[in-house]
Amino acid sequence: MFFLAIVYLALPVFVLLFSLFSLPLTIGAAIALTVLIVDGCHQLPTARQTPMPPLANSYPLILITVTLVAVGVIYPYLHWDWDKNFGILNLLREAEFPPIFTRLDGQPRLLRYYLAWFIMPSLSARFFGDFLLIPTLFLSTAFGLTLALLMTFAQLRRARDFLIVSVVFFLFSGLDVIGMWVTGQEGGSQFDLYQWYVSWGSIPFPLLGTSMHPCHALPAWLAVSMLLTDRRLTLHYGVSIGALVLMWSPMIAIGLIPLYAWATIKEGLKAVLTPANVIAAPLIALPLILYLTQGTATIPFSFIWEVSSFVELLTFWLVEFLIITIAIYFAYRAERQLLFLSIISLLGFSLFSYGVINDFIMRTSMPYIFIIAVLAARAVLVSRGIPRYLLLICLIIGATPVAISLFNGATYHHRIDKSVAFGNTTVVNEPGFQHQHSIDPAEQRTVFGIPVMRSSD
Repeated sequence: MFFLAIVYLALPVFVLLFSLFSLPLTIGAAIALTVLIVDGCHQLPTARQTPMPPLANSYPLILITVTLVAVGVIYPYLHWDWDKNFGILNLLREAEFPPIFTRLDGQPRLLRYYLAWFIMPSLSARFFGDFLLIPTLFLSTAFGLTLALLMTFAQLRRARDFLIVSVVFFLFSGLDVIGMWVTGQEGGSQFDLYQWYVSWGSIPFPLLGTSMHPCHALPAWLAVSMLLTDRRLTLHYGVSIGALVLMWSPMIAIGLIPLYAWATIKEGLKAVLTPANVIAAPLIALPLILYLTQGTATIPFSFIWEVSSFVELLTFWLVEFLIITIAIYFAYRAERQLLFLSIISLLGFSLFSYGVINDFIMRTSMPYIFIIAVLAARAVLVSRGIPRYLLLICLIIGATPVAISLFNGATYHHRIDKSVAFGNTTVVNEPGFQHQHSIDPAEQRTVFGIPVMRSSD
């Protein structure tokens, strides 16, 4: 399962590396792929020692995950995230491949939001028929998220336990409803109804990974699940995993840094001095960093104290993760270091605002909310007495708005227009978002006079 996750993350990234970039960077990608394949063949016997869940008993987790992905992906409700997603998917399957450059309002633009989750569905629709777009999107998303959860809960054996952890995980949330009550702020859309009780950002609950931002949830969940499953083997490929995640979601890759640094401290620096990390990872990361950092100077950045008061920030911390992690701390004695690491990382990342709607905290928080949700699920299974009841009270309060949001999203009658053109989407027509997803071709980077992108036509 470990190497299946590596292949899942790597396949669309190498498709991009070989199709998107200039020849010198493509040669580097070929060297990196060769190193990964040779190294993987040597490590494969050790990967077979990682735990495997009993598939016959894990069907509750599989069925719940696949159903929730189906609700979110096959026929999404009207939301600007899906407006953007389908705009990009339609552009990728209709434009000349690779559609590095496009025209918006008659002006040439360089796509900067060309990420891994979109690649396989758009290519399958391009070469084998448009009817494959939604099925491939659904199957690839459901497979990746299910794989992450099966790896995470591989130690479980009973179907009842898989059912409990699935329900706790997908209904997990901070105490958003209390945050709305304290601040008196209105919520967001039909699905993220209770999240936006502060004006400068939110931390998404895991369920949104199946319905609104699977492109970010997939790399976050897989990268964390691999580390929880086999820390030594994950560190053997840790820097390469981080490089691959860059093209899935750059801010998720940033968010993983404290987690992988902690694992390196636990295992020792020698664990990461491998061909995959020393040779392959830089060759993967270099073109991706050059590509993703083009035209970023106009994206807004601020320290959180410039847009928030201390009382509001303290409320955000307490409501989003501090209260519920305190409940987990007293209910579950194992893995407390992971719990503390998650709290410290969330406290640190929430001090910065980057992006029009602070995408930074929304994305960098996802690996740690995943960890806290997993620890909460494990705590429900093993805890007893008063600590368990206090944890359950917190989980029920947090779950209530999640369940309401799920119902609203599933029954909301306004569904997305799947045929939307990229030029008609919010991310193109809202001035604040334009530079997050495309830039003027004149801003393209060059290396020794060679453009990073393959073509400037």
